[in-house]
Amino acid sequence: MALSVSTVLFFILSCGLWVAEARLYTSVLTVPNGPRWGRWGPAHFCSKGHAVGFQIKLEPFVMEFDTTSMNAIALLCDDGETVTSTIGPWGYWLRAMYCYRGKLDSFALIVHEATEVDYTATEGIVFHCSDSDELTSTGSERGRLGPMSNQCAEGYICGIQTRVQSPQYIKEDTALNDVKMFCCD
Repeated sequence: MALSVSTVLFFILSCGLWVAEARLYTSVLTVPNGPRWGRWGPAHFCSKGHAVGFQIKLEPFVMEFDTTSMNAIALLCDDGETVTSTIGPWGYWLRAMYCYRGKLDSFALIVHEATEVDYTATEGIVFHCSDSDELTSTGSERGRLGPMSNQCAEGYICGIQTRVQSPQYIKEDTALNDVKMFCCD
């Protein structure tokens, strides 16, 4: 079977784009309090450099409705690139937050414990910066701050992977449930 030049070129470019997304990392940071609903999305990395800030996508809490709180986290890389993993469908992006002079090196999740009243799962996130700044972005006061992840042993945070629950329609929606951060030299 003979392949056309355009088909071969398409396969070469597709493979090149896939490899461009991959990046060697030195460690994976996790926290124990991330809920377990949803599926893990793909990991995405800063092409070069590291994360110096972040932004969250949030659906605000409204008592009468099924709200989801955090729907996504975007890492803001020092080369101006923005990287995300899976993004939930609800809410809007809040203002970006940046380390003063450092880079992101650990994180903690703010999680709303399961209750009979609108369960939102992940409510917010706290990042620690290498310059000792701490950045917090949250959707409400309903969540509880969990333990901080380990700090990157080598380098700084350079990638993200999120666990997001797809819309449940007649069941309880939660959107973003858990996060893994990747460290690179």
